[in-house]
Amino acid sequence: MSFLPDDYKKPEQGSKYLSPSKIEGEVKIRILTSAITGWVDWDNSGEKPKPVRTKEEPATAFDPKRAPRHFWAFAVWNYSEEVVQIMEIPQATIQDLLISFINDEDWGNPTGYDVRVKKEGKDLKTKYTLTPSNKSVISPEIAEAFGATNINVEKMFSGDDPFGESTDEILEEVAEKEEKDLGDLAAAM
Repeated sequence: MSFLPDDYKKPEQGSKYLSPSKIEGEVKIRILTSAITGWVDWDNSGEKPKPVRTKEEPATAFDPKRAPRHFWAFAVWNYSEEVVQIMEIPQATIQDLLISFINDEDWGNPTGYDVRVKKEGKDLKTKYTLTPSNKSVISPEIAEAFGATNINVEKMFSGDDPFGESTDEILEEVAEKEEKDLGDLAAAM
């Protein structure tokens, strides 16, 4: 008898986060929320480096050789993975491109259209380009998936998980508790 079934294949598990530096080629996204902005620094004092995000620029860095970086973060729909994720952007070039769309009267708020993010090159020769699609309403499938996630991007500042319980999970727990309470009440009668 083997430990795992002979036909076992580990399922693909996508990340909850979309990092431009991890993009291979091009990814199409739909921005779902307004951005939070702040500063990210890395605390290397533990076993594993840990990001520390603050709303204001820190007076001192954890590592004096590595300055904290300004970042934006917001929820997105990743079309290729068909999942809601948080995209964190410390890259000034991507921020500048999004600002140019926001300030362009033909585009405006980036929650009103899809954007293709393309990465070319590596390390210091990395180049990002953004291409907006025509303005469109969000699809019902994306709206439903987003509604079921209960993302609170602000939790990134406290170090808590911004992917709290989904609205559906909370409603199921409430229904189960009510059913149990009713059962307890009936048993007591």
